[in-house]
Amino acid sequence: MGDFNAKIGAPKDTENFVMKRYGYGKGSKTRRPTLPILFIAILENIIGKLDWRKLGLCIKGAYLNHLRFADDLVLLSETASEMQLMIETLHNSSTKVGLEMNLTKTKVMTNRWHKPVIINGEPLEYVEKYIYLGKRISFDKNNNMLEIERRTQKTWNKYWSLKEIFKSNLPTFIKTKVMNTCLLPSLTYGCQTWKFSTIATNKINTCQRGLERSMLKIKKLDKIRHTKIRETTKATNALTYAQKLKWKWAGHIARLTDQRWTSRVTRWTGPPGKRRPGRPPSRWEDDIKRTAGTNWRLVAQDRDKWKSLRRPVPKRFPVPDDKVNWSIEFNDYSPPTYNAASITGKPWADLDINDPNFEVKWNTLDGNVNRVSYMGSYQISDRYPLNPIGRTGICGRGVLGRWGPNHAADPVVTRWKKVESGETALHEDTQKSILQFVAIKRGDTGEWALPGGMVDPGEHVTHTAVREFQEEATNSLKMTADEKRTWQEKFDKFFKQGDEVYKGYVDDPRNTDNAWMETVAYNFHDENGTTVGKLKLHAGDDAVGVQWVDATSAVKLYASHRHVVQVVVEKWKAHW
Repeated sequence: MGDFNAKIGAPKDTENFVMKRYGYGKGSKTRRPTLPILFIAILENIIGKLDWRKLGLCIKGAYLNHLRFADDLVLLSETASEMQLMIETLHNSSTKVGLEMNLTKTKVMTNRWHKPVIINGEPLEYVEKYIYLGKRISFDKNNNMLEIERRTQKTWNKYWSLKEIFKSNLPTFIKTKVMNTCLLPSLTYGCQTWKFSTIATNKINTCQRGLERSMLKIKKLDKIRHTKIRETTKATNALTYAQKLKWKWAGHIARLTDQRWTSRVTRWTGPPGKRRPGRPPSRWEDDIKRTAGTNWRLVAQDRDKWKSLRRPVPKRFPVPDDKVNWSIEFNDYSPPTYNAASITGKPWADLDINDPNFEVKWNTLDGNVNRVSYMGSYQISDRYPLNPIGRTGICGRGVLGRWGPNHAADPVVTRWKKVESGETALHEDTQKSILQFVAIKRGDTGEWALPGGMVDPGEHVTHTAVREFQEEATNSLKMTADEKRTWQEKFDKFFKQGDEVYKGYVDDPRNTDNAWMETVAYNFHDENGTTVGKLKLHAGDDAVGVQWVDATSAVKLYASHRHVVQVVVEKWKAHW
């Protein structure tokens, strides 16, 4: 990496610009505001003429060999010999046009052995870290935390430089405005690259709470909750703000269709290498996956959905077990309302319940939309349907498309597990046969689940079950017409022999007081393992993975799918 100090003198021509040791200053403060622009143009000209096409870090077939912003330049290479060659050619080309490299500021950093990199007979200094564009860079595994600690320290320094404001008797709202304008950007600078681990989030929260206490002249010994302090300051939540910036950046990168480096590097995983003992290292995208699932790049293509995922879901109002039933009086019940913006205006979703154009018929077939609950007739209160099971702690529609019951179908496709000899596998303790079922990995949550889905208007649930299995477990959406016809000829008879194993309410995390999931589960069993049992599975539609899974008590599945699988296991008297 190198830091160029450009010294401006009288120009000869663009190719032979002589840089002297005075006159450049700091851009707009110099007497010649065009000089920084000329310098950047000259540096661009130099870099453009260097033949570094096969030098640098190879990322998906392309080479990344340098980063530059104004006079801050970083060279990247895989070996010390490459670095020696790159820095020599850059130094020689710069000298020809009068650019003087500041060797005292030019450093080398590596995660390998320190081999000398020499310029003008002098070896360059090796360092363990450096600051590039205001951000700490190092190979230290704790670099993320060290950078956040550095930002918090910088923010406190900024705070004390403005103590005449924060320690004055000015109104709180003025201090808050200064905090949001001056301190918040300092604390969250570069947050788009942070990993928001538990320790990191605590650091950010602790810093901001300390700033607010100091601003209000409140001590820890006063034992005033930070929620009360925040109600007074009304300051922007630094953690939420930082996470929002990272979320917007991730969505922007995911939607890029060209091959710019920001996109390439984000998608690049690098060589696996040898992992150190202990927990696997946290990754930049871990907190994104927790919200949007492992297939988050696909989710980000829908801007509205991506924005809605970042909006905080209200915390459910606590409901004691003895207060769930609507018939039990609960005067203190005050649930928040949540209606996800991502479903507004979707063709498969109901209008807002208070929309004058929304005409609905509850507890019956409403056109092609089935609003009949498998649980029987449900109550209506002020136009709102009430969850037949009871209170959930949150009202509204949430992320579900329909007010009231939302019908789904879940196919449980099973076969017997076989050993190498072809015999049915038996559990060593119970000596019962082991059943296997097809599970898909959801793209939104990353959890394993049955390959089911929502029933389309006017569609029969058995058709939904088969369609969803085709789409999610065999990727039928990408089949040609001939492939679909062959598939149907081969498996049509098999899927006509399904048995209904469950019909009713689903304990689903999406349920609210006014919208809930119900399903019908069908078991399609391949006794000999000769039809679907030999089918080559391909994840498709919303799934990011698919496989045969042992149906045992150890299995962990999305929502209440585990209960459905258990019902099937008991039906076949298999091991659980």
